[in-house]
Amino acid sequence: MKKIHFILIVLIFFSSVYAGDELTLEKLYSDTPLLGIPPRDVLWSSDESLCAFLWNEKTGRIRNLYSFEPDSGAKPIKLTSFNKRGISGFCWGRHSREIFYLQGTSIYAFDIEKLSGKEIHKSKGRLRSLILSPNGSFLCYLQNGNIWFYDLEAEVESRATEFDSSKGGISRLSLSPDSLRIVFFYQEYDGIRQVDIPRFEQEKVTLQKVSRPFPGDPNNTRKIGVLDILRKEVRWVPLELDTLLSLSWSPSGKKLLVEESADYANKRSIYVCHADDLSPEIVFFEENPQFTFSWIWSCLWINDGSIALTSDKSGYCHLYSLNLLDKELKQLTSGEWEVLEIFPVRGEDLYFIANTVRPENRDLYKVHPGSGNIQRIAGRDGVYRPFISKSGKNICALFSDDMTPFDLYFIRDKKLHRKTESPRPEFNDFLWVKTSYLDIPGEEDGVKIRAKMMVPPDFDPGEKYPAIIGSVYSNAVLNQWGGRDSHPTWGLDQYLVQEENYILLNLDMRGSLGYGRKFREDMFKGYGRVDIKDIAAAANYLKSLPYIHGDKIGIWGSSYGGLMTLMSLFKNPDLFACGIAGAPATNVYHAFPGQMEVMKSAEDTEAYQSSSAYFWSQGLEAPAMIIHGIRDTTVLFMDSVNLAGKMIREGKDFELVVLPDASHAWDMGPLHQTLFAYRKMIDFFARHLKN
Repeated sequence: MKKIHFILIVLIFFSSVYAGDELTLEKLYSDTPLLGIPPRDVLWSSDESLCAFLWNEKTGRIRNLYSFEPDSGAKPIKLTSFNKRGISGFCWGRHSREIFYLQGTSIYAFDIEKLSGKEIHKSKGRLRSLILSPNGSFLCYLQNGNIWFYDLEAEVESRATEFDSSKGGISRLSLSPDSLRIVFFYQEYDGIRQVDIPRFEQEKVTLQKVSRPFPGDPNNTRKIGVLDILRKEVRWVPLELDTLLSLSWSPSGKKLLVEESADYANKRSIYVCHADDLSPEIVFFEENPQFTFSWIWSCLWINDGSIALTSDKSGYCHLYSLNLLDKELKQLTSGEWEVLEIFPVRGEDLYFIANTVRPENRDLYKVHPGSGNIQRIAGRDGVYRPFISKSGKNICALFSDDMTPFDLYFIRDKKLHRKTESPRPEFNDFLWVKTSYLDIPGEEDGVKIRAKMMVPPDFDPGEKYPAIIGSVYSNAVLNQWGGRDSHPTWGLDQYLVQEENYILLNLDMRGSLGYGRKFREDMFKGYGRVDIKDIAAAANYLKSLPYIHGDKIGIWGSSYGGLMTLMSLFKNPDLFACGIAGAPATNVYHAFPGQMEVMKSAEDTEAYQSSSAYFWSQGLEAPAMIIHGIRDTTVLFMDSVNLAGKMIREGKDFELVVLPDASHAWDMGPLHQTLFAYRKMIDFFARHLKN
């Protein structure tokens, strides 16, 4: 009984809010975003005296250039004032008072002291990925799928590659430190399965051809090219790549570091290629048939003789150094937590993101490769996306926690100094519900499942409340504003809690990062299996609470979350009163080949059918809603149509909401579309969880 009282006290505490205005969907979501748009493309000047970034302080979508001096305490200076067409990208110039930026098809040079910019070149196509050569003599960028140069002294543009942009694409441009070579990643889509995506216009139907391979299909050709800048000749690294993870020049520019994973994520290889002949030497290899997610891996240079890499060989993903001469592998971090991202060496230290303090945190640390001494950079819990100057002296970060949307902060002596205010002023006039965190025991093995809960502001433990689990997805429990990045459901969550009086619960089911290798490996061949059991554990936990209406629990999710929603309804009909699946991946035979890391061979019929909601629909008993955009090229709309036809034949009752103009991100399109879909969801939950 004491445990229940403790939970109630915690929930009452965390239901505290900021007093404010009444919530409506129209106030939460508008053409001028309430949260504003946080800064992006944050770059330190080479002498570390200035930090520049793209932003709009008026919360609009047109981005301008801003800069600030570290330790000045002053607000950032607005360098440009465009109202109709913003800046798409920039790079620092030959000194700390010069910036080059892209606007449409033009390149501009901006003088920070004079606060003036001038057009230095106008191209024929749209430009992106602007880079200044290390020697400062030319600019490099992508235009119409090819690499181009602009000679700053001769003021001449030249084309360096001759690829057909309709058949392939270039990414990951990187100039060698001696300015003689460019390495790039090339993907060729010629010969890949073409899928027809319908477009319904006023008087006709057209079909859009989209390159869309399925598991078991030949994948796109992937190659690493090295362009000799003087000769304008491309040589190819002699490797047959599956999934490229890392690609970088050594500090001297004499070597390339290449990291790749098999599409099945059961093999990982790290190569060092010599720049002269591009011959690859394998320096590190891992193999495990139950690896499930390759995105935990990363590597980078420490110096020309050693590299840093992440590996979960100890049971948790940690940071290691590898001596390239004797192949000695040294573990730099350890513990029952994980290194989730690493950054290039700054000064003498390696910087990384980890969740050492709380599972939901993504805090910033540094470690010296020699001593192994670990230091936390900032003392405030939350999620950090850092930008570190070359020496490591100056650091700023996009930071967020449960009550603070992402904004740019300068970090000094472990303290955060806010540099931008992205939300509209009225953001502080609203009432925002806080989040509490808890651990739920798993259904079968008792593994702790991390979860977060939101309760209404006037929460009364003597009352009973309907509850919603969602938006379900892996890596959903983060100490940042609104939870997941992929969908703008922060406002919907607040509305459901405050105006509709639901209790919301979300969880990091098996397959999520930050909990160790075993927690991920449990997902092996397991879409719709162990993850569904974790969701069932969450539903049963809610039913055990005295303030939850046990027969009024709903669930919702999108994409993979839509798959889990339908599987939960189909496999555990006694646990849920209703559910909403957005763009649900109901047929994993139509997943991307890169997603075979969980499913493995497409010939494994039992695994694919057991993980495809399409084959389990006969178990549906509770009301269900499917929301799907016709123009979705990620999860095909035809899969929802096929499932709907099957359920009709089975006599099942459900609702299908069709969004004619929506892609996979159905709630991130035009505002009217987002509001329409959210109103459908609110009404559906009200009909089945309240009445």
